[in-house]
Amino acid sequence: MIRVVLADDHAVVREGIRRVLEDEGAFTVVAEAANAADLLVELGRVTADVLVLDIAMPGPGIIEVLREVKAIQPRARSLVLTGYPEAEYAVRVLRAGAAGYLTKDRSLEQLVEAVRRVYRGGIYVSPSLGESLAARLLGPEREPSQDRHDLPEPHPAEARPPQQRGVGALRPRARAARPPPTGHRHPRHLVGED
Repeated sequence: MIRVVLADDHAVVREGIRRVLEDEGAFTVVAEAANAADLLVELGRVTADVLVLDIAMPGPGIIEVLREVKAIQPRARSLVLTGYPEAEYAVRVLRAGAAGYLTKDRSLEQLVEAVRRVYRGGIYVSPSLGESLAARLLGPEREPSQDRHDLPEPHPAEARPPQQRGVGALRPRARAARPPPTGHRHPRHLVGED
């Protein structure tokens, strides 16, 4: 069984998460806390595999809570639940030691998936947040929506269906010469191999 500790200042949220996880059959909630101080007390009493932490629970900020959690139970992995979808918050908590960042507008299935992934040693962020983080990593000069325009256009002969290109014909056709890709579009350029 995966041992989970829940920390959220809203009892109804804790109860809902508890029911969802325990109904899966692979999880057992070993402790609950309504604030950071109670969480730290509980972590001294029980052993956890995964902590599900509200980013805005009463007490010190989440960064300090994550540091304290690591000091008390270094093997426990933390999934931060939040109402803040901004990538800036995700970057901060992941750098502070969280293994996952899930916004509260996600489905219960995504919550279960996130807890499982974090337990297995992975990192979890929602797909939309992952895209936002990747865009930040790539920088402002490259927007994800531009990616499809960065690909070279197919050669006119390749744009036709295979039957019309002579593929499978008895006599092979000579392919037209294709200009080499420009350096800024070639993958080797991106990793410094030119």
